[in-house]
Amino acid sequence: MRYFLLLVLSILFAGLLASCESDDPTDTSDLIATGKLYTEDIALGSVGNGFRCITCHTPPETDRVVPGQVYVGYPLQNIAHRTGYWGTSTYNLRGAVNRCIDLFMHGQPLTENGETWSAMNVYFNSISPVFNDTLRTFQTERYFVNSTTYDTARYESIYDEGDPVRGEISFRQYCFECHGFGLSNAPEIRYQPERTIASIAIKVRNSTFTSASERMAFFSVNALPSDTLRNIISYLRLR
Repeated sequence: MRYFLLLVLSILFAGLLASCESDDPTDTSDLIATGKLYTEDIALGSVGNGFRCITCHTPPETDRVVPGQVYVGYPLQNIAHRTGYWGTSTYNLRGAVNRCIDLFMHGQPLTENGETWSAMNVYFNSISPVFNDTLRTFQTERYFVNSTTYDTARYESIYDEGDPVRGEISFRQYCFECHGFGLSNAPEIRYQPERTIASIAIKVRNSTFTSASERMAFFSVNALPSDTLRNIISYLRLR
């Protein structure tokens, strides 16, 4: 009888240990997995928007990287420990994420204690093993004839006579993720006569999020070299 009681107690104790292990408060694997899914979820944005975190930001997992695509945003790897975001206009990661959700995805901001941000924050920290205080600098290309008027002649001279064949390849690398699928705020691009070389270059280099039609991120020279943009513009003028 005594041995039988010991056997029962042993079984109960083993079950208790298993229960404790499954309820381990330090086990964040489920939150990490959920946060990872949110970075590829279009539900963070408005219906029909189509943008996701990994539309612009390179994911650290190689199986989620689109071959040949150029990601114009900062890589997600080590994103949790940067000293500034959006050119140091914000120093808070949730604030930076909410800016993307507002400007690109047209969704609702994430609250500090909400389930979505809690999971994303744990995931971002899990892929940020190294403290990274390197700020990303932008080489802008903004030419004006006065305080309010762009120097269209200068843009025309810089971006004329590109290679449309190379431009088509670069368009698919830099632009197709947003403009190739007719997303609600990134329509498929077809050339129109009013779209001059200068107007396209100004749009790409100087988009400012000031209206519903200005929801595109500007491309710095670092992210999109001038020769590449010249070729893309030449291709667009033939589409």
